Amino acid sequence: DKFKFPEKINEKEIDEKINTAAVSAAAQTEMTYKQKLSAVEAIVVPFLNNLMKDPEKVMIKWPNRKQVVEAQLKKVLSITKS
Repeated sequence: DKFKFPEKINEKEIDEKINTAAVSAAAQTEMTYKQKLSAVEAIVVPFLNNLMKDPEKVMIKWPNRKQVVEAQLKKVLSITKS
């Protein structure tokens, strides 16, 4: 008999430890997503604000837009995929 179970198992203490760990993990996940969302917002909002400039104009002159859009897209994807 090398292994013995404890005389009394405190189920309440075990439940509290499990709940504390779950809350901690949820808080960490929430913080991670808030940081990622803030980073995406910092990229997207200025981009959209620039598109809204001079709304009366029918045409937008935007040289190198493919490169600009691709760069912003890569930034967003690097945040959301990590």
